[in-house]
Amino acid sequence: MSVSKDLRKVVSLRDEIALVDEYIIIQKYRYGNSIIWHKEIESEALLDVAIPRFTLQPIVENAIFHGVEPKGGGVIKLKVSTDVDNVICSIIDDGIGIHDDIIKQLMTDNREAQGMFSKLGISNVNERLIYAFGDGYGLSISSVENQGTTMTIRLPMDRSKINGEVLDE
Repeated sequence: MSVSKDLRKVVSLRDEIALVDEYIIIQKYRYGNSIIWHKEIESEALLDVAIPRFTLQPIVENAIFHGVEPKGGGVIKLKVSTDVDNVICSIIDDGIGIHDDIIKQLMTDNREAQGMFSKLGISNVNERLIYAFGDGYGLSISSVENQGTTMTIRLPMDRSKINGEVLDE
């Protein structure tokens, strides 16, 4: 079965990355070689953690449409690593960056965001992560205008279920 037709609300990070890989294939038809996709995974074992479905895809989509596309192309990298008790997923692009004021708006309420960032869904992704795992988890954004953006997701390493929903493979 295609990963994109999967109906589970909670998936393994492995399955979520496979969904993004399918999405990237579609975007490569649109953009050709102007979008370069890299993955850097510290350990295959990290890919077994649970994540709400459709967490990474909207972030990668935003990196393409609002980061690298406006400059004519670029690199988007997914880096999966750990800190003490967490899995850290970073989506890093070398696009045009985001002004600090827009980042604040994106993280609080997308309806307040202005211009091209008004429908990114970033606060929704963050809210779903906090709901699933608690206040110590979620999404953060760092960006330097004209250099790129890093969106970082913090996930608990030892959870195989989210709010009572067991991760079943």
